Amino acid sequence: MKKQSIFYKYPFFYKHALKLIHGKNLKRRYRVMANFIKEKENILEPACGLASFADFLPKKSFYSGFDLNTNFIKYIQKKHKNFKIFVGDILSLKNYSPVDVIVICDVLHHLKPDDRKLFLKNCFKVVKKRIIICEPKGKEKFVFGKKFFDYFEQDGINEVKAENFWTEKKLKKEIKDGFNVIPNSAHREIQEIGKDIICVFFKEKNLLKKNS
Repeated sequence: MKKQSIFYKYPFFYKHALKLIHGKNLKRRYRVMANFIKEKENILEPACGLASFADFLPKKSFYSGFDLNTNFIKYIQKKHKNFKIFVGDILSLKNYSPVDVIVICDVLHHLKPDDRKLFLKNCFKVVKKRIIICEPKGKEKFVFGKKFFDYFEQDGINEVKAENFWTEKKLKKEIKDGFNVIPNSAHREIQEIGKDIICVFFKEKNLLKKNS
């Protein structure tokens, strides 16, 4: 079994660590992502963590998510009894169902290149309208240094190493190339929020006008 930091064992520590790392931009990035979602749309968040993003969704939207961290899933199920939440692997297509929007937040840098490609293929196959991706800008933006990063990112599932982390320049190129999965024909919008880059890939024919 891979090593797991205290942050991934206990939701309390994970939640407050994110607040410490992102500061006021934590809520801001969730609001920006939610701005690309309409009422009554179905949202899926693979590797959903604590499902913190769900608190920012428009009214009457439908949220579902899954994760391999059973501690996180139990936490969400107690807090949000109306959500469809379950333990599941993002690399297995059986855990996916057709939805309007898929949200991928702080996930891609945890994955090996081949796993990342399979994951995004799964997402693009089932999503109807949009994929919203939020990723840290790069290893030059590490908070509290490399040692803290190496410990914090021990999720017990993947082997995350700082040296395999994208630089900001490389991340922007990956977005431009659709991570070698999403076709160039898919329109994309990019915003930078603090230490994060948010990119929205549009699969739908008619581009979404952001909510005011």
